[in-house]
Parts: sequence; structure tokens; C-alpha cells
Amino acid sequence: MSRIKTSETYMASRQSSGHRLMEFIRVRRKPVCGKLFDSRLPGLRWFALYGALLSASVAAPVRAQWTVTNLHPEGASESFATGVHAGQQVGYAKFGITDRATLWNGSAESWIDLNPFGASSSRALGIHNGQQVGQIGVGSNSTRAAMWSGSAASFVSLHPAGATFSQAHGVYDGRQVGEVRYGGSSRATLWNNSSTPLSLHPDWLASGSVAYGVDSNQVAARLDMYGDPAAGVWNTSGSYWVNLGPPGTYWSGAYGVHAGEQVGWAYGYVWDPNTTIRAFMWRSYTNTGVDLHPAIASSSIAYGVHAGHQVGQVAFGAYPGVPHASFWKGTAETWVDLHTFLPVHYQSSEARGVWHDQDAGITYVVGHGFNINTGRNEALMWTLPEPGSGLLAMAAMLGLTATRSRRSHAANINMKTIESTSMRPSP
Repeated sequence: MSRIKTSETYMASRQSSGHRLMEFIRVRRKPVCGKLFDSRLPGLRWFALYGALLSASVAAPVRAQWTVTNLHPEGASESFATGVHAGQQVGYAKFGITDRATLWNGSAESWIDLNPFGASSSRALGIHNGQQVGQIGVGSNSTRAAMWSGSAASFVSLHPAGATFSQAHGVYDGRQVGEVRYGGSSRATLWNNSSTPLSLHPDWLASGSVAYGVDSNQVAARLDMYGDPAAGVWNTSGSYWVNLGPPGTYWSGAYGVHAGEQVGWAYGYVWDPNTTIRAFMWRSYTNTGVDLHPAIASSSIAYGVHAGHQVGQVAFGAYPGVPHASFWKGTAETWVDLHTFLPVHYQSSEARGVWHDQDAGITYVVGHGFNINTGRNEALMWTLPEPGSGLLAMAAMLGLTATRSRRSHAANINMKTIESTSMRPSP
């Protein structure tokens, strides 16, 4: 396969559901069930086809058609995509030795430089409803939490007064989460569009903490339990905290949260003699957890979750292994190796963010892959239409056609009735 271009989009399926559908339609004139397809019964004929397509879309899943879009900006020496929401993607691109926070609108050419005036570097790490968060560098050794609304000029500093370090990792409907240091360990922090933050850190329990993800009700985090990291979740007021660490594990961490599901990793299961890092999902409302680790992998981590879809990386080979961007839908058995949809010159890849457009039935996954031809990491986006959506759309169209055909057929019958009636002699 030829070298990937920055604006190129790849179809990653070997099969075309549309082709199979047209083959099905082409044979619709063959006799089925006697006169079912008889031209004198157009309504039944179309409804038979409509029903067959509808059944096929539900009972016989169509193989997923993933597309991959390279988001790497022209002139960049490296790029990474970290988050996605509502048709926009965020991350950062390196120009020379400088990281610059980046916003995309679905293509490499659409990239927007978010690096504000006066900042020595920047990275965007999260996005939601047109708001982006991350960090900027000031001078040679100062990192400060940052927020944008689509342009470099919209930059707002979230850095609290007196802090020596701050960073924002996630955002949701005007709430931002991350970490702040005041000369010591990081403390999990929640902002509400201002530089006056709420500390979520439990001094009585942990020596350090970092908040990575947020939704309308919860904050996902990792706590340093005096040497042992543990996955945890707070409510957005910070009034309660729950330790998510699965029983029998040594360490764990949570990176993403959405609708009561948290994702991250767990290490050192009592039933895992290899003590590998394993992708894990929790459902805090039901106090349950799911091991997402594929049996054939050497390690795995989940970074993002949205609407029942999880993404991360699964590694193969000698530990820690070569990472492959990965996708799940709630269980280890649903795991999909997204790396297999990349051209062969990609050596490794990771998925960092996911957004499922429930109205359109399309799932978007962002991350990066290492291109051995160019010798660099490149920001990537995988796109997946809902299985069967094409067949359902065609079935809906055929249903409309059937309705029109039925009406036309009825109109013809009524016209013939009128004509025959008008020709009768008057009583």
C-alpha cells in the first residue's frame, strides 16, 4: 500500500454491505413463494423485500466498515489526537521541538493552532461541547492548566494563584478536571470555568491524586494511597469518593467516565500469575467491574468511554509489548483490534478518545500510530457506522417506495372503478 497522505481517508473493510444489498435487489424478480413477487401485487412485492432487508439488518449483522483518517498537519514532526466530541478532535502537534495544542474538524487540513501568544508550548487533552482543555508551558519549566473555546485567542488560564504546577485533563459541560501542585504532590482538582478550583483530594486517605475524566455526575481519578495507586470516583461536588480498585489487585487507575461507567486499568490480580496491566471497566452505580483484557495480549489499558463504547490499547509480544489501538463494547469478547485497519507501515498505535453519535449511529475513535515510513507518530481517527444502518436506511426507502406504489395501485383501481361506473346506463 502506498504511503498515507495527510488528507487521505481509508476504507478498511474487505466486504461491502452495499454490494451485497444490490446483489440481493438484483434477484428480487425471481419467483419467490408463488405469486408473491407478481407484478400485479406491487404492495406485497415491496413489503416482502422491505421485510427481508429489515430482518437482515437485525438478524444477520453486517461486517463493520471502519475508515481511518490521518489528521497529521502538514509540516509537523509528530502529532497526537487525545479527545473527540461532536465532530471535533483535539490533541497536539510538534513543530520542531515545540508542542502546540491542536483542534481539528475531521481532516488534517482543518487543523487550528490553539497555542496562545506568550506560551512556549501547549497541549490539548480533552474536549466537550466546543470547549477544549489541557496545558500551556510558560518559560522553560512552568506548566499551567489551560482552557480554550476553539481558537488561540480564546485561551483562559485555569492556573490557581500560588500553584507551582497545574494541568487539565478532562471537560464536560463547563466543568474541568485535572491536577494542581503547591510544591508537593498533585491534588485532584475540579474547576467551573474559573481559576478558583475545588480540591477533591482526600488528605486523610492519599498522599497524591489526579482527576482524568468527568461527566455530568462523576469524576474519574487515580489516587496515590501512600505508594499504591488506586482507581477512584468522586461525585462532582466532591462530597463522596469511592475506591474502585478490584479486590485482589495491587494497583489500579481510572482515566475516563461516562454515564456510570469508568475505565482504566488494574494490575496484579490474584488469579493472574503474570501480573499484567489489564484494561478494566467499572460500573460504580452497581458496584461491579469487567475485565476487558483479551486472553492473547501481554498488557492492556482503557483510556476513554462514551455511551457504552470503550477505547484504549492492547499490547502483544514480550511485556510490555507493542500497543495496538483497541475498541470494546462492554466485554473482553467484543474487543476489536483497530490497528488491523491501518496500512501495513504503521508499527504501533493507541486509541485515546471515543464519541458515539447516537443520532447518526456513528462511532468516532481518536489516537495515534507510529508510521515507520515517516519515522513519526501521527494523529489518527477511526470511524464506524452503526452495524446495519445502511440496510435499515435502504429498508426505510423501500418502505416509502412500497407505500407510494400501494397508493398508486389503489388510485389506478379507483380510476378504473369510476370509469366503469360512469359507463353504466342510468337507472
